[in-house]
Amino acid sequence: HMDTAAWPHWAFSVMRKPWFWMEALVCTLHLPPAVTFLMQSVSMGNVIMYRAETIDCALSLLRLYLLWPIVEHYILADMPFRHAIANMAKVDIGPTFAMKRVMASWRAPAAVMCAWALSILVLGYWYRSGELTACQDYLVATEAAEAAELGQEHPCLAQRAVEWTTDGSNFFNKTNDLYIQNAMFLVIITSTTVGYGDL
Repeated sequence: HMDTAAWPHWAFSVMRKPWFWMEALVCTLHLPPAVTFLMQSVSMGNVIMYRAETIDCALSLLRLYLLWPIVEHYILADMPFRHAIANMAKVDIGPTFAMKRVMASWRAPAAVMCAWALSILVLGYWYRSGELTACQDYLVATEAAEAAELGQEHPCLAQRAVEWTTDGSNFFNKTNDLYIQNAMFLVIITSTTVGYGDL
C-alpha cells in the first residue's frame, strides 16, 4: 500500500527499507570518465583480462529493472484508485498483483515472449562480455608488445592468456568472437533446452 506519512517521516520510512539502498547502489555505481584499468581472471587455467569499462557496462544492465515500474503502471492504468483501495484494505496492489493480472489475461503469451527476448539480449551481452579478453584489444596488445620489448612482465604475455583449453589437454589459440548474435544464439539454444549449446 502507499505510505501516506508526511515529510520528513515518509523519507525516513523509505530510507529504512533495504531495497532503497540496493537500488541506490545499482543506480549510482558508475565508472568515472577517463578511468580505466584491467582486471585479471583465471578460469580452468585460462587467463582472461577484463577492461573496467566492460564490467561497468555489464553491471549497468541491471538498471533495466527500472523499466518494470513503467510496465506495472501501464498494466494497472485502468485502476486509478488502486492506491486508496490498497491503503484502506491493507493489501498490496503492486508488482505481484500486476504480474498475476497479466498472466491471467490474453496478454500472457506476449508478456512471456517480451521477457524472454529481453533476457536473451541481456544474457547474450553478459556471456559475450565474459568471454572477450582484453588482451586482444588494440591498446592492451600494444602495451603487452612494449612490455615484451623491454623484458617486462605483462599478464597478456602469459602462455595461458594466448592458448586456451576447455578439457586440460587440447589447446587452441584464443580469438575474440565479437558478434553478439552468436552469444544470443547460444542463450536461445540453452533456454529452449535443445541441448547442443548449453552454457
